[in-house]
Amino acid sequence: MNRTRLIMISLVLLYSSALFAQYGGIEGEEAPEWDIEAWLDGSGELGSYKLSDFAGKKIVVFCFQSWCPGCHKSGFPTMKYLNKRFGDQENVEFVAIQTVFEGADVNNFKKLKKMQKKYKLNIPFGHDIGTESSHIVERYRTGGTPWFIVINESGKVVYNHYELTPQVASRLLK
Repeated sequence: MNRTRLIMISLVLLYSSALFAQYGGIEGEEAPEWDIEAWLDGSGELGSYKLSDFAGKKIVVFCFQSWCPGCHKSGFPTMKYLNKRFGDQENVEFVAIQTVFEGADVNNFKKLKKMQKKYKLNIPFGHDIGTESSHIVERYRTGGTPWFIVINESGKVVYNHYELTPQVASRLLK
């Protein structure tokens, strides 16, 4: 490997480590309250949810933006699969949250409704516009979208990452 290539790889790894420190999630920590005002329930009607409403249950949170290609390519299909596979378990809840950290004019409540209908997910959908950025992005230190957060029955974050494979989900949700 030539020296220039080695330097470039080292810089990419250093940059990635710095980003992970800032946006690497809060795995192992207590899950912060959501503080989201706009919700749709599983039927598409206006609702209201707090993290504490799901106390004692495992919670899979899918963070998305309506314009995110990765959310449509992998995030939503993963949520559909997980909801089908584990949705009938009484101790597991699924939630999708539009984390608006940019593009608030496009990633709006109207698009949230469209996403719920398009993907036929009968789960709560939240619209987290926060004040200047999404509360979820700030409090859970997510790295963008798609992003998955799994919270255990004790209220601890046990998973916080871009991708949630069926194998990892099975281990966490059994």
